[in-house]
Amino acid sequence: MRNTSSGFVTVARQHEAKHRGCGIYTVNGYIFTALHVIEKILDRPVHSSDRDAVQVDIRFPYADHPKAAHVATLVRWESEYDDVATLQLEGWAPEGITPCRVGADFEDLTGRNVRIQGWTEASGPAFVPSQIVGQRPYFRYQLDNSKMAGFSVSEGFSGGPIWLSRAGAEDSVIGMMVRVNRAVQGVSEMLSSERLVQHFPTLEMGMISAKLLWFRDEAVHSFLRDLARLEKDGLPEEAGSAVDEVLNLMYLEFSDLDELAAWSISPGRRMRDLRDGYRTWNSKSNRLERREVYDVLVERKDALRTELGRFRSLIVQCGDMDRVVDRSIEHLEGLFNSYPRAFPQVGQMAQCYKDKYGHLAAS
Repeated sequence: MRNTSSGFVTVARQHEAKHRGCGIYTVNGYIFTALHVIEKILDRPVHSSDRDAVQVDIRFPYADHPKAAHVATLVRWESEYDDVATLQLEGWAPEGITPCRVGADFEDLTGRNVRIQGWTEASGPAFVPSQIVGQRPYFRYQLDNSKMAGFSVSEGFSGGPIWLSRAGAEDSVIGMMVRVNRAVQGVSEMLSSERLVQHFPTLEMGMISAKLLWFRDEAVHSFLRDLARLEKDGLPEEAGSAVDEVLNLMYLEFSDLDELAAWSISPGRRMRDLRDGYRTWNSKSNRLERREVYDVLVERKDALRTELGRFRSLIVQCGDMDRVVDRSIEHLEGLFNSYPRAFPQVGQMAQCYKDKYGHLAAS
């Protein structure tokens, strides 16, 4: 089983072993930490000239060589409200290190039990159990671990991830430690990941994000519109089997995204639900029964649409993941080519996609 918290890092001044704070290693080599950690390293506030110039040492405590220093460069920060600095790792993370799964779009987190990950000089990486006790302005939450046994939170935890466990899913980061209350022991403050993910250094959504959002708004919708036209008579057996095969292939394509972000329910699972819903629809013998199942399919399409929200899709901007959408569109286009009279909306959608994004990467 992989170590989902291995993306935890410590941050230090270059060529110094003593850590000044912690950080969250994410996709594309980006690392989040608290801005005041960087200012502590500099012994001054950051200036505009520090962008792409200031460098720090990053260490991965869960790597085979945890004391090895890796260089990261300051690429973005926000000081007025967020206290966030974004770093870009030079080169690759050590073998076996997994980017932290950063969640977003959560509702009020008050009352949730969480784990604060930080670093102590005596024991190395440590987890402090805590509870979210209240929401504060600007996407912040107050934490309290005064009644829980174990390590206590200290200033060196700044920039560290806050982990939330969810049934049936891997733990995900739902915040970053930004402040320790010196006056009240055990009380600290985190910045919600709903805000944190907005600090990915992306001026525009990457291609994978744009394609995912296009897919959620157009592709499945066109397929369901064609199914609605077919409610009266259903599909011939051969065509019904072809649709099943296409939806199963799309489920397998989208499963490649499942490990790249802290989905509430992963895209692969959502596509599987859509496939299973279609199988139920196709098994019905009359229009009324198909109509009832169709409403369930629309609900599942809407659930997929919600999951592929803007901030979540920003998280999965890595590598060649736009192939997931390209291949899914290609599967749907093949369905239209085989059964053009049954799936005209799908055919129009596939052509619009190619007009917008060019030839399919999978072709």
